[in-house]
Amino acid sequence: AACVAAFAQGAAAPAPTAEIPAVTVAAPKQGALTQSVKLPGSLIPDEQVSVYSKVSGYLDEISVDRGATIAKDQVIAKLGAPEMGPELALAEAKLRAAQSQTGRAKANADLATTTHQRLAKLHAAEPGAVTQEDVDDAEAKDKVAQAEVVAVEAGVGVAAAEVKRLKTMMEYLTVRAPFDGIVTQRSMDPGAFVAAGAGAKPIVEITRVNKLRLVFDLPERLAPFVKTGRPVKYSLTALPGKSFDATIARRTGVLAPETRTMRAEVDIENGDGALSPGMYASVQVPLEGIAGISVVPSTALRTIDGKTCVLAVVGAAAKKLPVESLADAGTEVVVSGELTPDMQIVVQGPASIADGQAVEVKQGN
Repeated sequence: AACVAAFAQGAAAPAPTAEIPAVTVAAPKQGALTQSVKLPGSLIPDEQVSVYSKVSGYLDEISVDRGATIAKDQVIAKLGAPEMGPELALAEAKLRAAQSQTGRAKANADLATTTHQRLAKLHAAEPGAVTQEDVDDAEAKDKVAQAEVVAVEAGVGVAAAEVKRLKTMMEYLTVRAPFDGIVTQRSMDPGAFVAAGAGAKPIVEITRVNKLRLVFDLPERLAPFVKTGRPVKYSLTALPGKSFDATIARRTGVLAPETRTMRAEVDIENGDGALSPGMYASVQVPLEGIAGISVVPSTALRTIDGKTCVLAVVGAAAKKLPVESLADAGTEVVVSGELTPDMQIVVQGPASIADGQAVEVKQGN
């Protein structure tokens, strides 16, 4: 009793307890989600190439212009290189000279072989008729003559290769289309000098438009689950009110370091030419079956320390859980993060609630 009295007389009155904020909670929705995430995309050509010349020359003729439809192997331009004609004529003359030397060299080799064989037989039959030195000398001449044939034939090969090279270079003076498409750029006019090699200027740019690619970027959280062959829907700003079904044709398989996203592509047939490269698209990727995806009320999202997160009630205290917003469905938001269906996520409460702060869950909610 004395101790109680002493405490009552000497101890200060306890400070008033801070009010614990009351919150309303809800469990994240997972499982059979019907929502989809919308990702921006755009149409690009299936193939696009800048056409250069493999040889230098003056542009004698260009037969296409911007917007022209062309077929594979169609002549685009013709170049002139007057110096190539004399070079080819000289190379062909050298080839003929080398070929004539081949006949002479073979005749000399045949004669040397015959002489060597006769002397060898004669020496074997009548050793005194010719000396061994004569036989050895004939054999050496035979070998030299055979080597001369090989050398001359090699010279013919070199000359023939040079003729073939020059003919090929002259064929390159005619520039042809590598595939079906349309001309989207024309950089030169007749009379211009067309250079070959590094730093050269393209003659035209050709784009294949009868088949396009829809490209879009998958967020890091979705990338492991959105595989090749997954169905998607897409719509185009240029065609309001219409949507199209498609499947993912390919992915890069790696995340871009700058954006932490993975490029995905859809193939689109465009035989009627209704679509054009550069059109803006919106791609809807269904979220059903993707792990780590949840739906929470939009009021659950908060920004703490500059990052999007939700607050979960754990042991009567608020715990910050980072999330990434994937799709806004009005009153609900599709997010990715370490959420489970048994969690209590704060959907209503003071904006000042901090990580680790004690909270009280309203009953009946």
